[in-house]
Amino acid sequence: MEMFNHVNSLILVTLVLVPGYLFARSKRKFCIFDSPTTWQEKVLYYIVHSGICFGASLSLFILSGTDVVGLLTKKDTAQIATELMRWPWLITVFINPLVFGFIAAMGVRFNLVGEFFNLFERAHGIGKFEPLKELDAWDQAFLRLNDGTEKIVAIQLKDGNIIYGVFDGQSCANRKGSYTDLFLSRALAQNSDGTLAPVPHSQGVFQRGSEIRSILILDSGAAGNTDDVPKPALEKDSADDQASPRSTL
Repeated sequence: MEMFNHVNSLILVTLVLVPGYLFARSKRKFCIFDSPTTWQEKVLYYIVHSGICFGASLSLFILSGTDVVGLLTKKDTAQIATELMRWPWLITVFINPLVFGFIAAMGVRFNLVGEFFNLFERAHGIGKFEPLKELDAWDQAFLRLNDGTEKIVAIQLKDGNIIYGVFDGQSCANRKGSYTDLFLSRALAQNSDGTLAPVPHSQGVFQRGSEIRSILILDSGAAGNTDDVPKPALEKDSADDQASPRSTL
């Protein structure tokens, strides 16, 4: 009997927490949002979103004529386990939360709620209904860096020096703006003619966010023409440095 109680507890935890966890992981893969920090907040977040996912999934299945409420009438653990292995419940617990998380992320990425209010405003002539954006400045920069295209990044440090590098699929930026560390997959150096070229044998550049003053993001074509790229600070006590700018690597 004790073993069955443990199985029932495991099934309950799976139903209550797993859909919410999968929803959160899927949403976080495609957008930035304020995620819970403490374990109590996380558990509450998972429970609430598990309930939302269950409600949406059950509504879809009931409308399609599929019987998924039979699980609620089962009292035997073996019957419950058997019912959970059927495809409607596998989709409800494991597949739909991932889909719902993706849809929720796209709603944030493309500001679908704001667009809806814009349509409502144009249709009824009522203004000031658009909600405030949930993203801050670093979130926008993070999304711009991670839009799937290769970028040239010029990082201006607080000491005036500038680091050039390539941000691509192998690069990384911290999700939270509280510590904006960057890893660039390739380092670039500025030639005497002003163009940028890869640093030989470079395996990447890590830059601590606390030392960054600003970040300039350019498309990959900037490597051949750096007219719009800021020039590094010059050392006043070195004639060689004054003759040609240098970049910190």
